[in-house]
Amino acid sequence: MKLCYHCMQQIENEKLRTCPNCGKSLAIQQVSPRFLKPGTVLQGKFIIGYPLGYGGFGNTYVGWNKLLLRKIAVKEFYPEQYIGRGEDGVTVTVPDESLKTRFRKGLQQFLEEARSVAALQDIRGVVAISNFFEENGTGYIVMEYLEGMDVK
Repeated sequence: MKLCYHCMQQIENEKLRTCPNCGKSLAIQQVSPRFLKPGTVLQGKFIIGYPLGYGGFGNTYVGWNKLLLRKIAVKEFYPEQYIGRGEDGVTVTVPDESLKTRFRKGLQQFLEEARSVAALQDIRGVVAISNFFEENGTGYIVMEYLEGMDVK
């Protein structure tokens, strides 16, 4: 069984070329080098789909939890102004030695924020965080995926 990396629906018919759920192509399309390639697996259980958006300190992706078999959202700490991706397209690097301390401090704040928000799970309107971790030289937050419109 395969996934549509746009909507993360499971596709039973391996021969399909278009997702019957969202109507988008099932062929993997090129993404900007700032993003992880769709299909990248984190922690052996979180499959990354296409990016949902990005901001000053990171990227957000639609994803799939292979263990719980459900759609998720994944935030990646990626302050583009002073980092980049390695040749593998996954590992985050800080090319300027003078910025490594700043990156490390930002990463720790990112993960601490995840810990703080996870502690608020019982409060209505706060997104549920199920996991956060360091991998590939950066940090990730795994949270519930909320269907809806972009506020823009």
